[in-house]
Amino acid sequence: MNNFKLSTLACLVTSAVFSVSAVANSVTDIDTTVVKAKRPNYKTNTTNTAFKMDVSQLETPRSVNTIDRKLLDDLQATSLAKALENDASTVKTHESDGHENFYIRGFELTTNEGYLRNGEQKYSLIQEPVEMYELIEILKGGSGLLYGQSEAGGLINMITKTPEDRQRTMISQDIGSDNFYRSVVDTTGAATDKLRYRFIASKQTKENWRHYPDGKQPKTDRDLFAVMLDYDISDDTMLALTYDHKTQQGHNDSGAHFDENGNIVGDRETILDMPWSDNEKKEDSYGIKLSHEINDDWSLSASYHYLDMANSARTSSVSLSKDSATTGNYKFGTGKRDNSYEVHTASVDVNGNFYTGSIDHNILIGANLVNHVYHRNSNWGGKKIEVSINPTKPTPGYDPSVMAPASGNDYRRQTYGLYVQDLMTFNDQWQLLAGLRLDHYSKERSSNDKKDGKGHDKIYNNVIPNASLLFHPNQDSTIYATYS
Repeated sequence: MNNFKLSTLACLVTSAVFSVSAVANSVTDIDTTVVKAKRPNYKTNTTNTAFKMDVSQLETPRSVNTIDRKLLDDLQATSLAKALENDASTVKTHESDGHENFYIRGFELTTNEGYLRNGEQKYSLIQEPVEMYELIEILKGGSGLLYGQSEAGGLINMITKTPEDRQRTMISQDIGSDNFYRSVVDTTGAATDKLRYRFIASKQTKENWRHYPDGKQPKTDRDLFAVMLDYDISDDTMLALTYDHKTQQGHNDSGAHFDENGNIVGDRETILDMPWSDNEKKEDSYGIKLSHEINDDWSLSASYHYLDMANSARTSSVSLSKDSATTGNYKFGTGKRDNSYEVHTASVDVNGNFYTGSIDHNILIGANLVNHVYHRNSNWGGKKIEVSINPTKPTPGYDPSVMAPASGNDYRRQTYGLYVQDLMTFNDQWQLLAGLRLDHYSKERSSNDKKDGKGHDKIYNNVIPNASLLFHPNQDSTIYATYS
């Protein structure tokens, strides 16, 4: 997709006219002025996600790729998928309901354990609005050990923008192919000496490059409204409050379909799902964080985040016959879902610096929890309806009477973790990182299993050690060995 950003450029041009004769008859000595400039790049010097402490990239014995705000702007990234094109180990795959799904190092990221927001677990079903984020980090492999249960390929951490002291407002309009439009308003500043704010609102729409048999192209709309407030309780203590509301209205596109002989039904641009097969997602996110500088060497932070999300859809599950590619005829089953999710996350971290003899210690002690509840209510199965890709034939409408009876269930799981980590610096060349995490994971029986007396709760306890030895042959390079 090609995007174009509209902007206004004002230039002030000045000129000086010199008399030729005056220049010829006089000589003036002018001091030499040397102008130096540093070419900007996309390298970030520090990272605090992999270890939850401020350390330089050279002190990070993990594979972490950081995509900063400058790169996001230069890429004109309007989606997480566009931003992650800059990471060679990450690949996007197609999802029928329009949400972005990724693989890292060949391993799929699930919506449950694959994503973080400001270092806390985040459930992800809506296309992420990158206009809300300052940084996107890809923690590969075991780089996310501190966060407990995660995918083998790694994690994606999205760090939100924060309020600024300086008054600033940015308004932008993006236009692209497939009738893509995105409008963004981002304003920040100081309301008082102690209170800072940031408001971000955006509206985005885009048509599918594929179409229904009658030639019509469905579209996906996504809206965002976010509020961030920072309040200085004292010189050493700050309270941060966040709220954001996201909505996404889209369509279901299960992709191209092939018969048993590998022949495509229609062509690669034809959507076999019914035009009424749509979906709507809503997400409300609430967050609070307290940061306190105990003294020059020790700090404390505590945060809580609540996510309330709903996912509803009308579906038309496609099923083919042996000759569907030849005749253009196939069947679909009408379905419906109304699912909701409640996710509570919290963490407490203590960071400190101290010496034991000549050894400098940068230590982290912390705990976190995740409480996840999934409510499922859906209708699947029922009568199959025959339809054709021939646009002259009628397209059946949405008929709930042909669906199977509704079924519902509730699923609950909790994760609790304790962790400690110490980065020991012996001298300018040698460092040792040692860490340990204790995990408790419990998954309750579903509500239906409890009612029927089936199944049992699952409980897992894990001990996850890790250690890294770092050698710095010079100030610009690091060689390290890691065990976990």
